[in-house]
Order: sequence, then structure tokens, then C-alpha cells
Amino acid sequence: MNEDRYEIRLAGEGGQGIALAGLVLAEALALHEGKGVVMTQSYGAEQRGGESRVDIVVGEGSTDYPGVLEADLLVAMSQEAYDLRAQQMKPDALLLLDSGSVEHVNEHQKGEVVRVPLTQAARRATGDPVTAAVLSLGVVSSLTGIVSPESLEEAMQTRVPRDALRMSRDALHAGVRLGKSLCARAEKA
Repeated sequence: MNEDRYEIRLAGEGGQGIALAGLVLAEALALHEGKGVVMTQSYGAEQRGGESRVDIVVGEGSTDYPGVLEADLLVAMSQEAYDLRAQQMKPDALLLLDSGSVEHVNEHQKGEVVRVPLTQAARRATGDPVTAAVLSLGVVSSLTGIVSPESLEEAMQTRVPRDALRMSRDALHAGVRLGKSLCARAEKA
């Protein structure tokens, strides 16, 4: 990670849990990892179905611009999110795609592309596809090491509604396991 500025974008559709996952990630980074964090979010006019996006800028000191200029990490949970945001990435960025929702990827896509059936994995782990965004945080933790699973779980204590906390923990843990299995497969290859 560049110590000066690391840019994360979570993008998908309204109703996928993007805003909650962004809050959890930002709080985990700021309060539990001690990093400087600025978070902005945007969502379409429709509560469900319109674009939902969270930008998190991690850095030391103040930042001149609080939004993502060129993402170091993009999590795309829908085809629209990929289509709108994939070109706003650094050449060596990590692109985590929900393979069940993003079918078409530019053959000249910048960065490392990791396809994971996030929504399908969330359904298996919790029975609820809305937990896919939290599950993606577990994958991100395992693949990048930018945030620990423990910090994410601590942040969930204050950000996730009490009645959904167990399900969110299950999703996070499933994502961590999935990310670790991806790392293990990459090492064997």
C-alpha cells in the first residue's frame, strides 16, 4: 500500500448492502487500524436498483480530495458498477468482481481481476444475498491485508443492526475463508 494515499471503491446497486459495508470498512480502518480515512458515498435516486457507491481514501495526514481519483481497489457488485467505474483504476489495481453479477469484462482491463461468486457465496453462508457486500470485505481482508478481520468484526459491533449482527459475522468469516482459499490456489499455481 502506498503510505500517502490508498483509494478504495465499493460499487453496486442499491439494496446490496454497499453503504453498510463501506461504513464498516471505513470505521475498521480508522478506529481499529488507526489509519487516516475519508469516506464519501453516493447512491441513485432509487432506493433499490440505482447505483450505490462508497469511496474510501486511506492516507496519512490530510487529503486534498476526499473521493477516489484512481482506485487501488475496486469491488464491483453489478455490471453497471463495473461499466461505470472500471476505467477509474490504477494500472496495478485489484478489481474484485461478483462473478454472478458481472458477466462482461473488457479484455484490456487494467490491474488484477479476481472473479468471485460473492452473492452466491453469501446465499450459501447466510441465506441472504444482501450480505454479499460484507462477505466481500472478508475477501478483501484476505487478499490485500489492508484491514484485519478482527477490525472489521469490531466495527460491525457498532454499525450493523443487532438483529443482523450474527448473519453479518457469518458472511465476513465466509469471505475471509474464501479469500484465503483464493490465495492458497494462487500460491500453488
